[in-house]
Amino acid sequence: MAPDTPSRPSGAAAGRKPGTVAFASYIGTTIEWYDFFIYGVAATLVFRTQFFPGFSETAGTLAALGTFAVGFIARSAASSWDTSATGWGGSRCWSSRCS
Repeated sequence: MAPDTPSRPSGAAAGRKPGTVAFASYIGTTIEWYDFFIYGVAATLVFRTQFFPGFSETAGTLAALGTFAVGFIARSAASSWDTSATGWGGSRCWSSRCS
């Protein structure tokens, strides 16, 4: 009998090179960081006066940054929930064909 050989991944993952995956991850992380940076700047400069006009300047800034913090924490919690609750990362079905 032939010894067991590890099976190769099939489908799209079989042709991916580590450099391509690392570059795509870098680009995605950069865009995500830029998105949070822009929102943080807008929260301190614009949102405090537009969404919290009745608050003092300090309280408005803290309230605007509080919404920023909620979004930042909720994103991490949702990512953890996706993998732990479903056991396999249900978001994979939404980003590619899932049969």
